[in-house]
Amino acid sequence: SFDLRDSLTLPRKAISITTEWNEEGKDVIIGAYFSGVTGPMSLVASVTDTPVITWASTASSLVDKVYYPTLSRIVPNDRFLAGALVQLLHEMLPSRTLGLISIDDEWGRGFEMEAVKKAGEMGMSVEVAARFKKEEPASIEAAVEEVRAAGAR
Repeated sequence: SFDLRDSLTLPRKAISITTEWNEEGKDVIIGAYFSGVTGPMSLVASVTDTPVITWASTASSLVDKVYYPTLSRIVPNDRFLAGALVQLLHEMLPSRTLGLISIDDEWGRGFEMEAVKKAGEMGMSVEVAARFKKEEPASIEAAVEEVRAAGAR
């Protein structure tokens, strides 16, 4: 059977939904969009060996088959994406100093770490790394201002 549910990007809601699906014996779970939801959802689904396929979650930590044994994805992970982004910026910008804005959670910090590492490998530096909270829209503006104030591009 097919069932569509919205976790509202809330890990607790995703865990609740996944627990129900485990009890119902669902064959496969498609989703979620955010890595911060996919991780906990996949962990719960693994209790019943239910495969989880994500089409959008990119966190590099999700490749760990000890924690996420039934998770597969159809998008590259953050290690690849951060590297590609820094490579593109390296080719496009004369500046070798960057500013980075990321979501303030485990998954955003993972992307930030990968980008900073790749920038260093390419002779670039991240002057400022500002973070925002997805539940606080004003924090996005504050992060942009932080990067702007530091003079990073």
